[in-house]
Amino acid sequence: PDTKGRTDAVGHAVWHWTNEDPAGAADWLLEQPSGDFRDNGIGALAKASFDDDPASAVTWAATIDNDRQREGTIERGVREWSKREPQEARNWVQENSNVLSPEQSERLLNIDNEGGRKK
Repeated sequence: PDTKGRTDAVGHAVWHWTNEDPAGAADWLLEQPSGDFRDNGIGALAKASFDDDPASAVTWAATIDNDRQREGTIERGVREWSKREPQEARNWVQENSNVLSPEQSERLLNIDNEGGRKK
C-alpha cells in the first residue's frame, strides 16, 4: 500500500541514493507506478540533483503527477536556478511552457536574478 510513512521513507531513501548513483535512482523511479510514492521519489531526485544539474532537476520535477507538488517543486527549482543562471532558467521556462500552467509560466518568467519577483 501507498501509505504516508512508506512514501516519506522512499523520498528520503531516494534523496540519499541520488547522491550516490543518480542514474540508478532515476532508472528505478521510471519503473514505479504513478502515485505519491513515485512523486515523492521524483521530488527527492530533483532536490538532490539540483546543485549539479538544475536543468535536469526541474525537468524531472515536471514529471510529478500531483499538480500541487509538481508546481511547487518546479517553482522552487527555477527560483534557485535564477539566482545562479538566470538566462538558462528563463530559457527552460520558455521551452517547457507546455508542462506549466499559464499562471506559473508567467510567474517564473517574472523572477529576478535573486529568485524574487520583478518589480
